[in-house]
Amino acid sequence: MGVKLSVSPEGYAVFKCPGCSYNHHIRVRANGATELPPPIWDWNGSETTPTVSPSINFQTVGSDGVSVVCHSFVELGKIRFLDDCTHALKGQTVEIPDWNV
Repeated sequence: MGVKLSVSPEGYAVFKCPGCSYNHHIRVRANGATELPPPIWDWNGSETTPTVSPSINFQTVGSDGVSVVCHSFVELGKIRFLDDCTHALKGQTVEIPDWNV
């Protein structure tokens, strides 16, 4: 099983999202990082089967001018996409792709 979520020494985590095709960046309590600006997600400490909470609600406007919403829970190395997502994987649960570090 490969690394799904990469965490920097400063506590910044990143993973590839197969739903919206963006990399999602969040701040987690890791490696003794205590001085992070909010929001901060709880993380189970695993890079291969990560769980973070609360949900991640990513919103942006794509290069085509269309709004992108990607709202999900990360649980045990899988992404559970909620029904308010604007991409084809809404309502589905899929494996997080391996992160090539």
